[in-house]
Amino acid sequence: MTIRTSDTRRRTLTTGEVAARCEVSIGAVKKWIRRGKLRATKTPGGHFRVLADEFERFRAAYRFPPAAPGPKRPAATGGQAGRMAEAAPTGPEAEWTAELAQAGDLAVRAVLGLLHARCAALERLDPASGQLVIVAAAGDGDTGSWIGRAVPSRHGLTGRAVAERRPICFPDLLNDPTLTLPPGVVEGLAGHDCRSAVAVPLMSGGEVLGGLFLADVGGRVFPEAELGLLAAFADCAATAFEQARLHAAALGRVRQLAGLVDVNRTLTGTLDPGQVAAAVLEAAQTLLPDCAGHLWELPPGLEELRLVGTRGLRVEPDSPSPRRRLGEGLVGTAVLTRAPVATTEAREDSRARYKEWLAAEGVVSAIALPLLHAGQVWGALSLFTRARHEFLPDEVSLLESFAAQAAAAIANARRHAETVQGRRESEILAGLTHGIGASLDLDTVLQRVAEAARELCRADQSHIAVADPGEAGMEVRYWAGARSESWKFRIEPGRGIGGQVLTTGRPFRTDDYAADPRITRDYLGPARAEGVVSVLAVPIQIGGLLEGLLFVANRTRRPFGDAEEAILLRLADHAAIAIRNAGLHEETERRLRETEGLLGVAHTVGESLDPAEIARRAARQTTLLLGGDTSIVFGLDDDGEHATAIAGYHVPPALRRSAFRVPVAEFPPVVREAIRSGRPVASTDVGADPRCDHPLFRTMAVPPRSILFAPLLSRGQVRGAILTYWWNEARRITAEQLRLVQGVTAHTVLALDNARLYAQSQRALEDLKAAQERVVRGETLRALGELAGGAAHHLNNLLAIIYGRVQLLLRHEEAETRRRPLEVVERAARRDDAGAVARRRGGPGGAARRDPPARRDPGRARRSGGAPRGDHEPRAQRRRRASGRRPHHARDPERGKHGRALGHGHGRGDDRRGAAARARAVLHDQGRQEHGARPQREPRRGPAARG
Repeated sequence: MTIRTSDTRRRTLTTGEVAARCEVSIGAVKKWIRRGKLRATKTPGGHFRVLADEFERFRAAYRFPPAAPGPKRPAATGGQAGRMAEAAPTGPEAEWTAELAQAGDLAVRAVLGLLHARCAALERLDPASGQLVIVAAAGDGDTGSWIGRAVPSRHGLTGRAVAERRPICFPDLLNDPTLTLPPGVVEGLAGHDCRSAVAVPLMSGGEVLGGLFLADVGGRVFPEAELGLLAAFADCAATAFEQARLHAAALGRVRQLAGLVDVNRTLTGTLDPGQVAAAVLEAAQTLLPDCAGHLWELPPGLEELRLVGTRGLRVEPDSPSPRRRLGEGLVGTAVLTRAPVATTEAREDSRARYKEWLAAEGVVSAIALPLLHAGQVWGALSLFTRARHEFLPDEVSLLESFAAQAAAAIANARRHAETVQGRRESEILAGLTHGIGASLDLDTVLQRVAEAARELCRADQSHIAVADPGEAGMEVRYWAGARSESWKFRIEPGRGIGGQVLTTGRPFRTDDYAADPRITRDYLGPARAEGVVSVLAVPIQIGGLLEGLLFVANRTRRPFGDAEEAILLRLADHAAIAIRNAGLHEETERRLRETEGLLGVAHTVGESLDPAEIARRAARQTTLLLGGDTSIVFGLDDDGEHATAIAGYHVPPALRRSAFRVPVAEFPPVVREAIRSGRPVASTDVGADPRCDHPLFRTMAVPPRSILFAPLLSRGQVRGAILTYWWNEARRITAEQLRLVQGVTAHTVLALDNARLYAQSQRALEDLKAAQERVVRGETLRALGELAGGAAHHLNNLLAIIYGRVQLLLRHEEAETRRRPLEVVERAARRDDAGAVARRRGGPGGAARRDPPARRDPGRARRSGGAPRGDHEPRAQRRRRASGRRPHHARDPERGKHGRALGHGHGRGDDRRGAAARARAVLHDQGRQEHGARPQREPRRGPAARG
């Protein structure tokens, strides 16, 4: 059919206009067009246009009411709204389809023509309400306004005929007080003087379907033939209506199945849990129009339902409660029994809960359907109507089929979400594993763990608290999603939810932090500042020791389950690995720093042998290694009664004294304890430590806050100490620092012992050098004395020879001229100065004569058979003669004192002694020959001399 554009502009409607007038979505209008229910044309641009006449026909055929004046109700939104509008009419005509409406209209028009009456009406018996509803009317007047009017059964003419199941006639319908007619019908009958009436029941298979009402002018009597004809027509009409109803029901079922297919396609078109929940609730409104709904899920391992979606509610979605225990309320009962639970009067049903909420929502009827798939309950669907609704078996069966499809979609979405969650969890855990292996920065790794916990648990915020070494509590240091730093506080055992985990060592969770009686109120302020409602905390354990806490929290009533707890425990294991690796790294670094520090101390203090410099360097290294403010090195006297300051580092000017000497008995108890035990002693707070309550600390110009006294032990005895001060900081000394300072004191003691030993060795070396010099000087003088004695002895021998020869010459010389020179020589040899010279030459060795040579008798010398003896004989020679040894002059002139060949000695001294011996031997032999003495026999020679 070709339609001119100029004509259609005034006589066509767009799909939007049709949707607005029918109060459905545009998608529903397009579906009607595609299925041939509404005829339309298509523009060149691909848009549908509906003729106004065609729309009026469609509206009358499918019983759409005319659009009311005033503001329009917005068209239904969503792809599912209106999808099954023709298959599920609303109100008391829920089973009266468009086909039945057309059949009823034909029936009343046919009976008017058959019996020539003025008006006729067809009334349907509504099984739900028990009322007779006019579904078709024809005749004089505005009979169209009768449609939809209802009257209780057993009231009115038709009601009586239906109740008695036979035709009933009334000659004057308007004046019979026993009859009740619907409002508006009486006025219509009276206006056309329709007083005579007849009604017959419509029955099929023994079941009453409704009634047929016929009215005419007053006074008309319906004979038996007409009544029989009317009854036969009613039977035929009832059969036709039953067939039409069955056909409509079958067609409606087909349409419902088609709608379910569309719903299934929509539900399976997405795997997002949120979108699936929204699609389920939207599709439910197509099956049960104008309903509101709740969608619940049953998490694995839990005995309670959680609200995951709402639709069509006026009050807040979680106003009743976001959770239901199994067996609680309609929805809990449906899940527990695995069967639908329906009620026509929800507020009067004892199984329903939260009656105030039902009244606030205006809920009248409700049905709860369990979501069953593969023999497992995945959740439940609650549907509410604000008008009284009787849930018929067919409708319940349809809703059960829909619930099964919704359960399958929810199961697929949950499995997909679990798969995605597992993949994401694996990715995050792999990233954490890589991060832990690649980085030893604990702050970075734990911050990533906090962010991963928030993401994987879909929480609003997360926190990590770590333990301080040696402390019982823990401090929150890492968080993600927090609004402020209000969570940065210290957690003590037994306080709050973290204190519960610290005490028990097991996970702890709560759905309402503020109202949970198991939790103390110590940290309620920070929790309220962050708006925390649900909290889950798990321990971070390393080898059975609690090293930290991992929290996740929600600001709404979204509780955490076993899945979130399992995720947090896995993250806690990774956090434990990170903390352990960081601890090992820190321990390694600390030991390396200690080793380097001790090596530096050993190198620094070992470079010097000055005790004062060693003490100064030890004080400096101790201050740097411990992070102290001042260090002073004391030394104890040998008796251990007094301590003297040797050196210091960063000593305040008020404490600098040229000489600081204190008796040990006047030291505070903490210092005397360290000296007595030989172990380092520390005080974190000097003012509060009773061991440090001493005038020495109280009267100091700069009172310390913390101290460390480390004794210097040398071979089990305390030789001194290193005293380190912290003036303003309360420093807690750890066991590792005590071991470190013991290493420093050990190196310091070793360096001081080395310095002491070096000083002793230097003094011993100086004494040795002095003794050696004295020995060398004495030996040198003795050698010189021996040499001088030998020279003096030879000189005396020569003087004796000269003196003797001169005497011999004077004795035989008579000439005065010759005697005078000889007398001069005699006087020179006899003079005292010559003897003195001889004595001086022999004085140091004691071998020279002290007196001038005496006049000897040559005969006496010859009688003695040896060399002349006198006071000039050396003492050593006399000693050798007394012992029977041969004198030096009797030995080989070519040999030295010890039988060595001359010229082969070990020094100049040997050559001088050898020369002196030869000279003495030659002079002695010459003297004996000149005096006529018997020559001395040749001394015994050694092997070297013989050679």
